[in-house]
Amino acid sequence: MKSEFVDTFNQHSIHTNLPNQLEHGSRLVGRWLKDNRNGAVEIFANLEYDSRDAYVEIEQRIQCVTAHLTRIIHLNE
Repeated sequence: MKSEFVDTFNQHSIHTNLPNQLEHGSRLVGRWLKDNRNGAVEIFANLEYDSRDAYVEIEQRIQCVTAHLTRIIHLNE
């Protein structure tokens, strides 16, 4: 992503995405930022799930969380 969006994305990840993931059963293994030195940054988050089925179930539950959806919509305004 463009480097000017990194702070906004990090705040969204810390306050919205990660809490939703953890609350529903995934585990954060690690998160890395790579400066591509061309005005772009790559952000990698590695989450662990008990199984593929657990991943699908967690993602479906998160998509139904009203607070999560509200934050996503607000971020895109």
